[in-house]
Amino acid sequence: MSTPEGRDQVPENLTPEGQAIVRRLDAVIAVLNSFSENQAEVNEAVSARLQQGAERLANQEVMIAELKELNAEARSRLQQGEERLANHDEIIADSRVRLQEGAERLANQEVMIAELKELNAEARSRLQRGDEHLASHDAMIAESRARLQEGAERLAKSELHLGYLRGAHASNSARRDADLIMLVRDADGQPAYIAVEASFTVAARDIERARRNTEYLHEFTGLKAVAAVAGVEITGGQRRNASSAGVHCYTIPARDLEAD
Repeated sequence: MSTPEGRDQVPENLTPEGQAIVRRLDAVIAVLNSFSENQAEVNEAVSARLQQGAERLANQEVMIAELKELNAEARSRLQQGEERLANHDEIIADSRVRLQEGAERLANQEVMIAELKELNAEARSRLQRGDEHLASHDAMIAESRARLQEGAERLAKSELHLGYLRGAHASNSARRDADLIMLVRDADGQPAYIAVEASFTVAARDIERARRNTEYLHEFTGLKAVAAVAGVEITGGQRRNASSAGVHCYTIPARDLEAD
């Protein structure tokens, strides 16, 4: 490529802008003409580089395809990871709920354990008291057995003296049955017997029978027994004898013996 030979100046019939363009084209043509000698080498170099570029491009396309596959696999794994993460979040939330429930159950169990300890302590205390009561009952049973044995012995003795209390002796002059026996309660509310001998004139034998009757009553029954004599006439001496024997005296007014 070359400019027209013999042209020293730009045609004057062009506009200033056209003339400027022509000058620039001439400069470009001149530059191109300067490189025309090395064009073949440049073309070869360019072809080689284009070949290399094509090979690199082919390699890049392969790499891009591989990268796309890796990207797709990475996205799939990311999706799976997100799903697993969502599942893990659900598992964690469920675990927290269960942990809360477990904590509440543990708290309830601790309360129940405390209550069971209190119940156990109370049961042990009651058992201790029960053992004490049982020991007391055992003692009471032993005492009751002893009293039953004593009562049996007294009953055996009472059979020997039963005729005395029932007036079994045939002789009226030697009659020894009690005139009056009363079962009463003392000031403390405990049962007691009163054996009374009554005569118009209280004599020493009345005092002695009253005293002896109380001894038999106490021996046979184990209860407290009090002796007393009652009469219209009681001398001072007999009163002293009765007092020394622990026998109470009661004077019967004579008018109480009069018929209505």
